[in-house]
Formats: sequence, structure tokens, C-alpha cells
Amino acid sequence: MKLWERAIEHRLRSLTCITMNQFGFMPGRSTIEAIFLLRQVMERYREQKKDLHMVFIDLEKAYDKIPRNVTWWALEKHKVPTKYVTLVKDMYNKVVTSVRTTNGNTSDFPINIGLHQGSALSHHLFALVMDEITRDIQGDILCCMLFTDDVVLMDESQAEVKGN
Repeated sequence: MKLWERAIEHRLRSLTCITMNQFGFMPGRSTIEAIFLLRQVMERYREQKKDLHMVFIDLEKAYDKIPRNVTWWALEKHKVPTKYVTLVKDMYNKVVTSVRTTNGNTSDFPINIGLHQGSALSHHLFALVMDEITRDIQGDILCCMLFTDDVVLMDESQAEVKGN
């Protein structure tokens, strides 16, 4: 399954374009680069004696909470061909799991929300979802930076950054 997921992930990366503000699990991008850019912006604003307001958001257990229809929506918004959307949907169709306890495994139960844990495809699917969700606010504020499920919003106006 991992090999199949990697093949689909590779194809999705070649078919989709994620904005440059996403640093998590993106080839050629890193946490160090994101921190460097953040510090550069802060230093420039300090030098110019201008206000800069920042909001830091950590989306707790974000992978587990993404509704499947939001994932399909993000794939469609990124114009992923139907055959690949169908492949991904099939991987998420009728998924069941059980929990290992000291008394043995529980009965199988369905998983109807979230991205697969440990999947080679999950990081890119999450990046596509976050890219699409934040696309609306990216034009309204000075800067929106993402590192997987961590978000930084920056603007000169406190009201603007809080409103987004």
C-alpha cells in the first residue's frame, strides 16, 4: 500500500501547485527557512518602526479532524483529474480499524473522518486542504505562513489579523 500511496502522491505533486507560503513537507522548503523569513519580516518592520501584528495558530490533531468531503473539495479546487480523485476516494472508502488493548483487540469500527495515519499521501492531501482553506485570507492580510498544521497570520492592522 505504501508504494501505491507514494506513486499517487508523486502524481498529485506533479498535477497540483501549492502556494509558496506552505513550508511543511514541501520539497526544498524547511522550518529553518520559515523561521528565517519570519525574522526578516519582523526586523524590517522594527527598522521602519511600523506595527506588525501576528497570530500563531496550532491546529490540534488536524489530520484526524479533516472531513473527507473537504479533502475531495480541495482536490477538485486544485483541478486534480477525476481518475485520481476517485483513486484517493477508494483508498478512504469503507475504512475500519480496531484498538489493541490488554484484553485483546476491539471489534472493528469505521473511520469516516480524517486522513490516514502514517500514510505517504496524507501530508500532501493535508497541504492541499490547507492551501485551499487559507487561499481566501491570503489576499486580505500581509502574510500567511503555514508549516503543516501551524499557521502564522501577519498584518499591520490588529483588527485585520484578528478578523481572519
